[in-house]
Amino acid sequence: MKKMREVILEYLQSNLSDSEFTAHDISKVFKVKRNVSSHYLNQLFQEGYLDKNNKSRPVQFCLREKINDPFENLIGSNESLKIEIQKCKAAVLYPPAGLPLIIRGNSGVGKSYLASLIYDFSKQKEVISKEGKFVTLNCADYANNPDLLSAALFGYKKGAFTGAEKDTGGLISQADGGILFLDEVHNLSAENQEKLFLLIDSGKFRPLGENEGSEFAKVRLILATTKDTKETLLTTFRRRIPVEVNLPDYEDRSYFEKYSLITSFFGREMENLQCNLSISIQKVEKLITAKVAGNIGEISNQIKLMCADAYIHRTDETVYIGDSEKKIFFRYEDMKGKDYYKSLTNTFPLEINNTMNRKPSSNMPDDVKQIEEKMKIYIVKKFNTIQFFFAHPTINMLKQWFSISFKEILTKKGIEYKETLMHEMVLFVYSIEQLDRENTLYLNELLKETQPNNKASYLAHLIMEKVELPVKVHNNIFHYLSYLLSKYYPDLPELHSLIVMHGENLASSMAKQANQLLSNYVYEGFDMPIDSSTTDIIKKIKAFNERIDTSQGLVLLVDMGSLEHMYKEIKGHIIGDLIILNNVSTALTLELGMMILTEKPVSFLTQMNYDSFSVKIQYFEGISQKKNIIISCLSGEGIAEKIKGIICPFIVEEVEILIFDSDELSKLIKENDKKMFSHTICTITTMDYSVMGTPHLNLEKVIEGTQTLSPLRKYWKDKEMEEKCLNDLIKFFTIEGASSKLRFLNPQKVINDVEKVISSYEKIFQVKIPSFLRINFFLHLSLMIERILMGDISEKRSEFQRTQPYKQFLLESRKIFTEIQSIYGIDIPEGEYELIYDIFEKFQL
Repeated sequence: MKKMREVILEYLQSNLSDSEFTAHDISKVFKVKRNVSSHYLNQLFQEGYLDKNNKSRPVQFCLREKINDPFENLIGSNESLKIEIQKCKAAVLYPPAGLPLIIRGNSGVGKSYLASLIYDFSKQKEVISKEGKFVTLNCADYANNPDLLSAALFGYKKGAFTGAEKDTGGLISQADGGILFLDEVHNLSAENQEKLFLLIDSGKFRPLGENEGSEFAKVRLILATTKDTKETLLTTFRRRIPVEVNLPDYEDRSYFEKYSLITSFFGREMENLQCNLSISIQKVEKLITAKVAGNIGEISNQIKLMCADAYIHRTDETVYIGDSEKKIFFRYEDMKGKDYYKSLTNTFPLEINNTMNRKPSSNMPDDVKQIEEKMKIYIVKKFNTIQFFFAHPTINMLKQWFSISFKEILTKKGIEYKETLMHEMVLFVYSIEQLDRENTLYLNELLKETQPNNKASYLAHLIMEKVELPVKVHNNIFHYLSYLLSKYYPDLPELHSLIVMHGENLASSMAKQANQLLSNYVYEGFDMPIDSSTTDIIKKIKAFNERIDTSQGLVLLVDMGSLEHMYKEIKGHIIGDLIILNNVSTALTLELGMMILTEKPVSFLTQMNYDSFSVKIQYFEGISQKKNIIISCLSGEGIAEKIKGIICPFIVEEVEILIFDSDELSKLIKENDKKMFSHTICTITTMDYSVMGTPHLNLEKVIEGTQTLSPLRKYWKDKEMEEKCLNDLIKFFTIEGASSKLRFLNPQKVINDVEKVISSYEKIFQVKIPSFLRINFFLHLSLMIERILMGDISEKRSEFQRTQPYKQFLLESRKIFTEIQSIYGIDIPEGEYELIYDIFEKFQL
């Protein structure tokens, strides 16, 4: 179901694309209150969909003209090149004059093209003028003549050398107000690199033959090189180029990016030839798997030559490339005037758009099998038989592609690879989009109702990291892959067991061997460098625990390290029991593995006889053996960590504060194991939980003032801690809320300034502002400051009663806001003080 904001935006785009409108206009259309429509319009304004005129009364809105991002059509800009593009944008927009950047990559990867896009982006963002030039110089052309390069770059004075008959400007002067692109910059001599120091640092430079004064140019620098910058450029020069962008080779691009590049080049040639194209699938496959020294540039040239040769031998209006019966056919008439990259890649049959956002389990209902049968029926209708489907060249390539990833992960874990598993995965990827919408939605609902096998979900993560699919496709097929793994390997143990050893491949080899002997995926091997410390091991294990469900516990086998130290650091990052054993050996892994496969609890593993293995054991039962506070937030562990950081300084050191994922905590509560929470003082969450008689604090209720922090009263470091902690929590949630509402002010800074104002009001008027009102005051006053800075102010009301209490309030308020007015350079009009007084009067403060 669409959200109200989305419905309003669609209406505006369809009916008011060229008109101005007000919140009142929209409230009449959708029959909602004016303040509700105003809320949604301001939200659309903050998201960049609307512009508004704050000076008009009432405020007028209009749709913002969409400006295409120059990087949008760069293939890979949202996938493999996403981080590099973000670097480019940051370098362009960094105030006040941007940052120099260097693009590194082998020949043919697209360095010059990327530099031209950076130039277009700079003009679009108006950091350079529309008249600013894009001036290029290939330093390799002057590799053997640094003086000539210096003259070309900086210009020269009359008489500077033989033939210098007049003053001549260089490329830096030509690029003044624009961008200078220096390709193959590793050919710059040390002297010329040093000359560029002055330009980068101060905008000044000296033409060749100038011995006294300097000239000035406002130039942005983009450099490019095929070499390692650390080996070819002066250290002092590199320090002045803070941003390095790396472009991958063609063979390192993902399958889909290669396909997109190839089809875009064929689209360009189709435009040049103005005719249809019929391309052999084998030709496309060969181009996708090609290893070329010239990278993208060479692929482009190969396609151009293919098209040129085929064009000469054409017999009708279509250019045929390749002899196979299986071809990809494009009609020129259908493609004219379109974006070739997007149009051609959309014809690829593996693009899918369904959404599946929950994990499945091995006990899937029979309805899923019915939908899977419909997939096979669709394939048979299109390809005559399932066998012919898998023999199709494109599908065969996809099959090989999945097969490699499946084999690599499963065999590494000591699990038998089953080819039919890969076949089902390929079938799903190809056919799921072709199912009717009703079946697709129903399948999604079925998946939502199931629970995953712990190990199957983890294996699915590992496989999807290997399979080079776009992010959106990853999200779509991960859950189905978890289901298939659960179906094909139904006896996978839920308990995660790790082998951690120092040395190359020792742990992974032992884990693989043990799994093969046990005929199951029991152990995960962590290979640590020989010089790894206990801290390094702990860090890696913590990262692993964040990716898995630890409610069933964790078994840890190590070769060396402090068990006590590992025990203390790891136990707070799992939900179930923890057992750590040292002196790991193959015999130990087999003995322990057989017990794990019997699905005995971790506590049972402590009762085994380990005398023959000479091991030491550390065992941690339940959540914590110390008094503890559990914090969990629906919005994720990031917020929970911040709340822990707020509470921790006020609580005595004997109390442990633990962070748990909300789903994991919910599972524990449903298990109703009182022993698990025997040492828990209190749970603090953003939802309502009943934890077996344990005191619970709902953060929303605490902030609203309907709940207090009294369950923690015995554990504050002193009596004043409770009030200070509450105030810090209110400030934190105010800052989180302000971050989504403030357009340009720093939420942390403005909230701290506003806190002084609120404290002054409490002191002068001898009142205690309650929590629910305090957070509203934080938001109201911070937004008020920004509104005034933007020229949007509340007018003074003529009907306002000028009573003596109000006059006294106004006098004190002007004193209280003196510092705010000085910091932000604003004058607060009386209309704003009237609003604040209304709030005080309404709540009888």
